[in-house]
Amino acid sequence: MIEVYGPPLAPPVEYARWLLERMDFPFDFVAAAAGLSAIRSSILNVPVEPPLVLVDDKPYGGFRSSFALLHDTLNAMAPRPQPRPDAAFAEDIFDSIFTQAVRCFYRDMLTAPRVLKPMSTQGVPAWNRWVVKGAYPIWRWVLAKGLKLGTTDAAADHQSIQRAFDRVAERLGEQLFLGGAAPGANDILFAAIVSPIILPPGHPVPMPDLATLPAPFRATVERYRATHCGKLTLRIYAYRHATDQ
Repeated sequence: MIEVYGPPLAPPVEYARWLLERMDFPFDFVAAAAGLSAIRSSILNVPVEPPLVLVDDKPYGGFRSSFALLHDTLNAMAPRPQPRPDAAFAEDIFDSIFTQAVRCFYRDMLTAPRVLKPMSTQGVPAWNRWVVKGAYPIWRWVLAKGLKLGTTDAAADHQSIQRAFDRVAERLGEQLFLGGAAPGANDILFAAIVSPIILPPGHPVPMPDLATLPAPFRATVERYRATHCGKLTLRIYAYRHATDQ
């Protein structure tokens, strides 16, 4: 039995779910609000970074740990094994975009509770909803502290993302996808990791209308969507949605 646990918006959770679906591997998904999912991981003595993946009740915590589990262990047993992303590509995306994109999302979205609360409580337990909605200032403080929003630089995060986008755009060239005519392993990883700054239609979490976003973050999403890599991400999610029908 496989369980994926964590915030549906979190890129590592999105990646784990997407990959297991492509593997045709049955699994249970248990949603938890960002920040609050760390409680269960702490109790199980694994890294608090999502996702938490349990295989026959054995826990694996964190993006890199779950990535290795998915590709090195579960893929060998999968009904439909999937190719592994290129190692150098994955490392570049991990280091240059993952944490930076999450910080860019929360820096602005934490100022818009009316939009963020519904996004963050999709399918979570009642007590998670109570914390997010009823004790929002505390939840906001927990997330800001955990992401180091007060001690990291927004401009540096955007520069890191843009430089990585330039490298991916060069790799993509004139192809429709990094994998060629259809999304491949690199495409899936990339799309999941950049989802917080693209807010792609077709994501398992319904995305808000851009008009409802705080103005600085709306400008961020529009700017990244307009790039070569943003358009790639939208194509990947559109392909996913079309093939899931």
